[in-house]
This record gives sequence, structure tokens and C-alpha cells, in this order.
Amino acid sequence: MAQVSVVKPAFSDPARELFDRIFSNVSRLYGLIGMNVLDPRYRTRGRTLVPWVVTLFATIQVAYFLWRERSDLLKVMVILPYATFPVQGLHVMLQSVTNPSNFKDLQAKSTEVFELLNENLTNRPRMARVLKVATFLQKMIIGSYGGSNGFILVAPFIVWLISGTKSFIFLYRIPFVDEWSTVGFLMNLALHAFIIPIAYCKYVGIDCLFIAMIVPIAAYVDGLVNEIDEINDLMEQAKPDQKVIRTKLIRIAKLHQLLLEYEQMLEDRYNFMALVRIGSIVLGIISTIVAIYETGDHMAAFFSVFLLMQLTQNCLLGTVITIKNEKLTEALYDIKWYQLPVEEARQLTLMLQSAQNAPTLSIGKIGPLNVESYESIMRSIYNFVMALFAFVG
Repeated sequence: MAQVSVVKPAFSDPARELFDRIFSNVSRLYGLIGMNVLDPRYRTRGRTLVPWVVTLFATIQVAYFLWRERSDLLKVMVILPYATFPVQGLHVMLQSVTNPSNFKDLQAKSTEVFELLNENLTNRPRMARVLKVATFLQKMIIGSYGGSNGFILVAPFIVWLISGTKSFIFLYRIPFVDEWSTVGFLMNLALHAFIIPIAYCKYVGIDCLFIAMIVPIAAYVDGLVNEIDEINDLMEQAKPDQKVIRTKLIRIAKLHQLLLEYEQMLEDRYNFMALVRIGSIVLGIISTIVAIYETGDHMAAFFSVFLLMQLTQNCLLGTVITIKNEKLTEALYDIKWYQLPVEEARQLTLMLQSAQNAPTLSIGKIGPLNVESYESIMRSIYNFVMALFAFVG
């Protein structure tokens, strides 16, 4: 029997594999609930209505509970963290319906930058190292969210089987059903079993999407810095080839311009989303702190950790762009401009000016999304909570 020989590629391309993976992770999560905004053929389908129904159901229930308990500040504080998730989810879902091209345009521009950098074989290992971190972060979020959601789903049922005690971790209930009867208890657990996987795909998908859009910028900067190192090596040769140097400088200028365009596009599309996200997280953290201090609510403690992780994650992602922009500016300064002809030196000067004013992510254009803002937000939360405690007594 003749053996079929398999022709292996001359070289592997781990950077491309990792780049494709960070977006395919998002597509798989969103595809499960009919919300794959990265699919060029994406349109509203019957399956897309399911997350909409779940989100609207959650929003209406939280609004009802807040209205019902409006006279009791402590009960409002216990309920308020539940509002952070429908608010975040509803905003992203509205974006996916009204402006689905926003996400696809960002992916297309990111792919354009990646493809150009990936043409240079020496860029690939550098980019692969960063993109590997991106896939690790996505896996960590998928795993940690999956574990916590599994606990919320299974724990009440196990407690009931062992001790006969009926308790809920999740707020949402089926209207007009006695939740403390056995049938009502099981019906509400079934409702939670329906809601949680959909919410999981939606919110984990959002976090993985932000990682896919932001972390590759670090890979692009590392690749661009490698290109700058190569042009410096060319100029250090005994007989520098000015034609090769000029071609290389034009390539660097093009890459830099594409990177700036991508960062600006990301800021334009992300800044209001960041405002909604950070605003809801801050409101949720404040309410959980008050609820823990005044009532000892266990779910509030869970929410406080979860929301703090979200706030930290978002601010750290924003910091990636700030740090990498600074790194790129330093690398451009290190180019031996004095060895360049006048025209090329002028082009380098323009790149430096652009690098010094590079776009960064902001929180609704109010302030930058970075570690400095994180520290400021945490101080503001502390001051507000202390003032609230003093007011409530």
C-alpha cells in the first residue's frame, strides 16, 4: 500500500496562529448566542433574540426590585450590583445592532497592521510572545468566569439536596411563582440554568473581545521596534546602502501611520463604551461595599471581588497602549537621524511628533483609561463611601 507523504511547511508562523486564535475565541463565544459581530455575514437571526430577551428580562427585574425597595437604602445597595451587568450587556448589544461594522472595522484594521508586520520574519517571534499572553488572558477569563458561574448554578441545588434548605444566589425569579415551594424552587433554578450560560457567553465574549482589540497593539509596537533596530543596524554598516535605508524608513513610516489610525479608531469606538463600563463598575463597587458593611450580604462580597477585577482589568488594558506608545517614541528617538538625508530626517521628525501625540484610550474622553485613573477612581470610591457612611450614620 503506497504511503501518502505529508509536505510540511518550510517554516511555522506562530504569530499568525495566535492572532487568528484570539479572534476565533471571541467568535466561538458570540456564535453560541447568535451575536458573532466579527462574522462578515452577521445579521440579526432568531437565535440573536435569545440574549436580547434574557438581557431585557434581567433589566426589567432589577428595575422592578429597585423601585419596590426604593424607600430602603440598604436593600437598594444590595440590589444595585445586579444592575451593572444588564447595563454593560445592553450597551454592547445595542452597538452590535446599530453599528455592527464598528467591531468588524477594528478587526480589519488590526489585521492590516498585523499582515504588514508579519511579512518580516524577524518580527514574528516578538509578536508571538505578546499574542501568547493575549490567549492566556482569554483562557484565564473563560476559566475563572466558568468556575464562578458553575458554582452559582450548582450550589443552591446541592445545598437543597443535602440539607433541604432552599436558597438562591441569583436574584432573578419567575414572576407569580412561589419560589419557596419545591416546584417553584426548581423552576427558578431552571430559569437560572437558562440565563447563566447565555450571560456567560455574552460577558466573557465582551472581555475577550477587548483583549483581542487592545493587547495586539503591544505586539505591533514590539514588531515596529524590531524594524527600527534593523534600520539602525543598516546605518551602522561600513557602507550603508541609502536606497535600502530609505525603503526601510518608508516601511516604518507606513507601519507607524497604520498603528496610529488603529489606535484612533479604537479610541473613537471604545471611549463611550469604557465610560458605561467603568461607570457601572464603580457604582456597583460602592453599593457592594455599603451592603457588605451594613448587611454582611455574601453575594455582595462576591460582586465586590468580581467588579474590582473588572475595573483592574480594564485599566490595565488601557495602560498597555500608554506604555507601548512611550516605548515606540523612545525607539524613534534612538534612530540615528544625523546619518539620514534631509528628506528622510524630516520624515522621521514628523513621525516623532505623531508619536508624542499618539491616541490613548479614554473613559468617555473625561480622563485616560490607565493605572493613574485606576488609583484616582479607587480614592474617589473610598471618599464617597466614607461620606455615605457619615451621612447614613
